Amino acid sequence: MPGDCAKKSRKWNTIAWQGVGLKVPRDWSMRRFDGDARKGSFALDDGELLRLQVAWEYVGKRVRFERLVERFLAKLKRRNRREKKEIECRRKVPDVKMPGREGECFELIGGSAHAGYAMLSRCKRCDRVVALQATFLPGEDREHAASELFGSLTDHSTSGMVRWAVFGLDFSVPERFAFGFSELRAGKISLGMVHRDLELIAVRVSLAELLTRDKGLDGWFREAFRKELKRYRPEVKSLSFKSHPAVEYRDGPGLVKQPRVRWRRRQGLLCRVWHCEASDKLYVAEFKGPLLSREEFEKFARSFRCH
Repeated sequence: MPGDCAKKSRKWNTIAWQGVGLKVPRDWSMRRFDGDARKGSFALDDGELLRLQVAWEYVGKRVRFERLVERFLAKLKRRNRREKKEIECRRKVPDVKMPGREGECFELIGGSAHAGYAMLSRCKRCDRVVALQATFLPGEDREHAASELFGSLTDHSTSGMVRWAVFGLDFSVPERFAFGFSELRAGKISLGMVHRDLELIAVRVSLAELLTRDKGLDGWFREAFRKELKRYRPEVKSLSFKSHPAVEYRDGPGLVKQPRVRWRRRQGLLCRVWHCEASDKLYVAEFKGPLLSREEFEKFARSFRCH
């Protein structure tokens, strides 16, 4: 429900996209996204109202941060003019600690009413500039919520892994992998990351107990992914993973020959499916490509945060 971030301020989720991560109230979710790791944006809403806008780009060290602030404020003014809004900026509110960054926060005031908060940040390590604008409702603990939200910002990879978190699907991939595709629909969330001819695919499916009640985990997966499995002859192994029942599928890459085509290396598959009883979700970690690394697959699969 809109307005809950004051009453339920401790119930926050992590949103992470293209290496930009934040803790946000649980009822805020992705409305749209655009761009890539170099330059892009995303926005969150609460089902009714646009709550958070995030944009990023890389800017060289030669550009002074004060100059970036001037550009940011000018852009806000132009946007407000187009939307026929009269909004003033009060600088350095809220006071947010930003270790390792240059940054400044702003309170946005429309006439006598509070309109939201904004922040501009530049990472001293990677030179990524991130602009945030958040909207809160009357009755919410706005300054505290903005401080917690802005203070949670992360803007680059950790130990060579980039975190992705959206709609309860939360995992990390090696930083050389780029966003490839998404499937965001009720009951099923899927994100695919690509690097040359390698693919890492993360899937989260709701209503796990209902879906596996009659078929079991292996039966559900073979039915739900039957078109994809037609290309493989996988070895199947049952196991325990993260203390959950799991099934693993492995089909190593080999050489195949097609008419009028030279021998080429066939794509291999490493896939693990598990049932998280605590969240009643099914999770799938897939690694596809002609050269498969067991170590890299394990790192990817173990990065999932399922409950």
